[in-house]
Amino acid sequence: MAITITLPEHIRTYIENQIAEGRFETESAVIANAVEQAMGSYRWEEDEGLLEAIAEADRGEAVEWTSALRKQIRETSEENAKRGIPVPYDVTY
Repeated sequence: MAITITLPEHIRTYIENQIAEGRFETESAVIANAVEQAMGSYRWEEDEGLLEAIAEADRGEAVEWTSALRKQIRETSEENAKRGIPVPYDVTY
């Protein structure tokens, strides 16, 4: 899968230096290493909920994340909280 991104100058310089110093052979290798380090021990391949969400998106079942949707979720959560209905943890942020 190819991804096109625009990086700030200081990051491009860092990547170029990593290659020049022989730590990595390609720009992709530098970026992949950085992402893997950022991921830490998280194993998304084992996250059944995430895998199902990806499958739903692949089937076109995803809902676009818009400001109107966020507003609707926030309002529904506030109403539920007033009624004593527990608000899911992932909605509280």
